[in-house]
Amino acid sequence: MLDLHKTGSLHIVPQPFIDLYPQQMRYGPGQTRKDDDEAGLPVNAAILPTSFLSSGFKRRQQSQPESVIPAKPVQTPSSPLFGYNRIQIAGRRVRYQSWDFHLTLRKETGLRVYGVYFAGHSIISEAGLDETVTSYWGYSPFMRAMTSLESMYGVGAMSSELSPGIDCPKEAVYLPVRLVLSGESGPKVLKHGICLFDWLVQPPGGPLRRHFEFPGGRSEASGGSETTEHTNFAFGTPSRALVVRSVASIFNYDYVFDIVFHASGVIEFSVTPTGYIHVDTVPPNWFSNPSNQSWYEKSAFGFVSNTMPLYFVAHQHLFHYKLDIDLRSSRNFVKVINVHGPANYPGSPVSEPPTLWMSSRIPRSELEARFHTQFEYPKQYLVCETQREEKQENP
Repeated sequence: MLDLHKTGSLHIVPQPFIDLYPQQMRYGPGQTRKDDDEAGLPVNAAILPTSFLSSGFKRRQQSQPESVIPAKPVQTPSSPLFGYNRIQIAGRRVRYQSWDFHLTLRKETGLRVYGVYFAGHSIISEAGLDETVTSYWGYSPFMRAMTSLESMYGVGAMSSELSPGIDCPKEAVYLPVRLVLSGESGPKVLKHGICLFDWLVQPPGGPLRRHFEFPGGRSEASGGSETTEHTNFAFGTPSRALVVRSVASIFNYDYVFDIVFHASGVIEFSVTPTGYIHVDTVPPNWFSNPSNQSWYEKSAFGFVSNTMPLYFVAHQHLFHYKLDIDLRSSRNFVKVINVHGPANYPGSPVSEPPTLWMSSRIPRSELEARFHTQFEYPKQYLVCETQREEKQENP
């Protein structure tokens, strides 16, 4: 792609970076700003958005309690896509359609939800990220042993201010976050620490479920049926969902953490890594004998830069989530659904095995219930409510 761009065969329109905090950043230690006479003036201040990050000691003097913080969008919604009457917030309690839960951002683990209910039934007691690790691999012994335990620095403590229009839609609801990073620095407040917005998902802008039935009497109606009963109707449900988002800036990476509450009752946890990729210097022998190095040897541990003696290190981001599931009550059990086929299951419960069939089992220990992903052996884990048998009294 770079060679095509250099020859002029591939035209690329550069996308400029947009300032996340326009005219709101202070100069850090060692940085200088220029006055009208172009003289450099050192400024000893932390690099922080001045209008966003403020001391929590000042907020203690305010008479307004935390529970009545108004959850207002930045500006009046200009699109019918955003319906704030569907998002109701009281303190840290959020209600959205059939969903009801409590929301917080912990210093150690970041975004977290508690007491999640759907349609009046308990779903989850507690859920959120527990730890994150990035594992690297490379030519040097240092890179081969490098493992970044990012969660030890505090995912929530590394949360950065959300920028309306870039990190979240401008019409989103923004909530403040109070964090005590250390006893020396005291409490801090992120004015835009969490955002919530109503969105159309899966497929984007499409329906969650729809069906159109042609009128009876037509050849395409109900597979050619001539009956008119249960025909000539159409219905659909938009695939609306509530997106709860925070962003953590951990060293060279920025992680966008989302918890999506779908109208169907599905909860989705997702992480989108962005930022700058980790790089390392190429081995010295590449310059002494470049012709002897094959493409595999040069690209075994990451893509090599065409302009600098660097390669982009191959690595893996690992995220461990905690899900304390309380389905209607705290008495639950796990059921595993296995999918079989002639290719991955030599035996069959029937004389002539079908192309696809299923079986279920109930694990009796945590070791049996652990996730062991093999794509050639697909399976599904179900959390079921324990049915209590009522004792029947003798008449």
